Amino acid sequence: MFKENNSNNTINLSWASAWRLYAPLLILLGIWYFRSLILMLLVSFIVASLLEKPIDYISQRQVNRWLATALVYAVLIIGLGLLVYLGLEIINKNIPALINRLSVWFNLETTKEWWQKYGLNNIVSGNFWDTFNSGQGNLLSYAKQGISTISKIFGGTFSIVLLIIISFFINTEKDGIEKGIRFILPWQYEDYGVYLWTKARDKISGWFYSQLILSLFFGLMVFATFNILGVPYAEFLAVAAGLLDFIPYLGPFILMVISFLLGVTQSWGLGLIILLTLFILEQIEGFIAPLLRSKMMNLNPLIIIIALIVGGKLAGAIGIIIVLPLTATFLEFIKDWRSGRLESYLPQRRLV
Repeated sequence: MFKENNSNNTINLSWASAWRLYAPLLILLGIWYFRSLILMLLVSFIVASLLEKPIDYISQRQVNRWLATALVYAVLIIGLGLLVYLGLEIINKNIPALINRLSVWFNLETTKEWWQKYGLNNIVSGNFWDTFNSGQGNLLSYAKQGISTISKIFGGTFSIVLLIIISFFINTEKDGIEKGIRFILPWQYEDYGVYLWTKARDKISGWFYSQLILSLFFGLMVFATFNILGVPYAEFLAVAAGLLDFIPYLGPFILMVISFLLGVTQSWGLGLIILLTLFILEQIEGFIAPLLRSKMMNLNPLIIIIALIVGGKLAGAIGIIIVLPLTATFLEFIKDWRSGRLESYLPQRRLV
């Protein structure tokens, strides 16, 4: 009798051990298999979170929530449509001429003449010119690959439509995101999950909206000043300035390099003027940014750069979208864990 019970216990223990061993593996495999759907849902939650405040604001003005949601999404879709259309027009208009200009400027013979003129030809070897010639020959193909990558980011029409539909229906219900979190998480973690997401959402919303305003302002300043200075491709550089401004430190540096290269194709003086102009505009933006973000929680710029690189490497364009909210959520969790706040939420007891 004793041996039989011991055998049953051994069998039960083996099944339990096997389940503990293989359950995480099965869960990871399931996440990997349905990764596209999971990423789509995460992006939908993020979009819904960013639009929740304006929808709540409109619905509090005695406007039906469905109507308020439809109004906000209509403005969003029209705005994005105009942005994509104008952006593609500017790129289509300026990129071919830009590539030709850079190809001429990086021409092997022209560059050799320039180096000889300034007495720099003796400091490089023949291998340098072979490498340079190879890179110059591939410049057009590299640019085409970059344009192809950008087109893929704006591709996937069905996925974009599905994302907007999911986000729309999340926003049509009051506290739809909170209800979704409570539906997904076990009841022991519901309250903390809502609390954690609320803090992360506020931080991301504050950063996104303030950065959007700053990027628009910076792009307009670049467009106005470059037109006055007669810098070629001012429209393209203004759009690039607005987009690159979302990447702290690295974005403005890339803009300076591109603008300087375009400027020196006209003259060295224009190139230096462009650098000085961008430096002044950056200082103006740096003065305005703290005033705009004084009541908003900010993310560390270094964390933003690392997160964007990791997100883009792991999941491409979608990874870039979801990585900042996930990073903010993780940082808030670490902060609560170190401060002891986590213990006040976990474990919970159902008062029923």
